[in-house]
Amino acid sequence: MKDALAGAAASFVAADPGLARRVHRSQLVASPERGSMIGLNEAAVLLGVRSTAVHKLMAWGTLPPVAAQGRGVPMLIERAAVEAAAAVRSLNLQETAAALGISKSRVHRLVEGGILVSMPHVNVLGPKGWAFGADAVESLLDEVSRVNPGTAVAGRMVGFEHAAEALRRRGVDLAGAIGLVKSGRLAVAGIQADAVGLKRLRFLAGQVRDMCRDLQCEAPLTIQAAAERMGLKWAVVANLVSRGLLASEDASQDGWVAPAIADRFMAEHVTGGELARRRGTSPRALAMRLEQAGVVPIVGPGVDGSRLNIYRKDAELSAVLATLV
Repeated sequence: MKDALAGAAASFVAADPGLARRVHRSQLVASPERGSMIGLNEAAVLLGVRSTAVHKLMAWGTLPPVAAQGRGVPMLIERAAVEAAAAVRSLNLQETAAALGISKSRVHRLVEGGILVSMPHVNVLGPKGWAFGADAVESLLDEVSRVNPGTAVAGRMVGFEHAAEALRRRGVDLAGAIGLVKSGRLAVAGIQADAVGLKRLRFLAGQVRDMCRDLQCEAPLTIQAAAERMGLKWAVVANLVSRGLLASEDASQDGWVAPAIADRFMAEHVTGGELARRRGTSPRALAMRLEQAGVVPIVGPGVDGSRLNIYRKDAELSAVLATLV
């Protein structure tokens, strides 16, 4: 009987457009699916933000977008999507730095190097809000904290700060150092229990010294050899060298590429083709969408006539990619 009366009332209201608008606006009659939908203000209360912030979250893709139904008509949003967004644990920039045991500027470097990806979230609004998924931060720490069982622990060990600084002097940035740990090339020999984050990692001093010696003594590469090492076309690398983007600090090596500089460049940049493959689209279509969002490559057909779009891995690129569906 209740369902029959509700259906009759809904049909009566729907027959009069003016009455339907007033009823919908005042929410006197709920639609059958109303239990799974909530209004804009209710969504803002669940998320702990203002209603204007809910619009931003829909624009970024954190919440499913809802088409406007007319002026004065309440916006209905899926309750499950709002509850899922509210349940996601996120860390702001300061919390992320504390969890990793590094400075906030170093967190920036990890984002630029592609080790961490920032995310727009209810706790830190704005693409430049530097919010990070707590699960992603914990996963990174778990991945780099695995002690290599084949590493002898009898030798002298050094901490992460010592190893990172030694590698930095040989042209390997922080993101590159963590990449070496993740790949197993720089094996974790032990864990310091009373330290925090990355500072817990301990390495054999001899292994760090050998790796630094290899980096320092590695001979400079020809453009063809650098292209093979970087996985790029010869013409693309030649253009990067001519533009000074792969310049060596040693003036005597003009026209050559230092291996550490080539590795650092690939750690800090990504090609348009690689981004397109990850998203299942074409490089040209992705380049157009990125350009519309204000992200332009450092080199490419539309920049300097180069054959390939290459983008810097920075916070702006990460934020725009997060909004693309």
